[in-house]
Amino acid sequence: MGFAKRSGWYPRLTGVASPNAEARHLAARIRWLIESQQVRPQDILILARTKRRVYELADVLTRETFTGTQGVHVAINEKDKLVARSGMFSICTVASAKGYDAHAVLIASAEQWTGKPTDRATFYVGCTRARDYLEISACGPGELFTEMRDAIQWCRSQGEGGS
Repeated sequence: MGFAKRSGWYPRLTGVASPNAEARHLAARIRWLIESQQVRPQDILILARTKRRVYELADVLTRETFTGTQGVHVAINEKDKLVARSGMFSICTVASAKGYDAHAVLIASAEQWTGKPTDRATFYVGCTRARDYLEISACGPGELFTEMRDAIQWCRSQGEGGS
């Protein structure tokens, strides 16, 4: 007896040169999701480990223009309100997104998570928020980013699901 065959895309991993380059990459990926893949803005969730990184990314992304969006929803301080807002993509910490999911999840700054059990668990929670599309970006080497890369390579070598 084996595990069920998986279908869909493998998680995408993207290494970037700097935090600013990562913000520009995320803006380009959001455009691609909305314009080419027809993903509604409210079905896109960007996650980071720290509030500081959330606010840094939000600062850059709010200055961008995205077709068909009403802006960026920073979902940190509004614990009683929904993460997803119509016409807006959301950005928050993984802790703020616990219990929510989205069709497309972009995890930023993966190098900030360590291999310690609490970080590992938080990273896992972030990854499991994605229903259809998961992309993880990092601005340098990181233990969990490297492990994810190795796991994806192994799955591909075994012919396990994904595209």
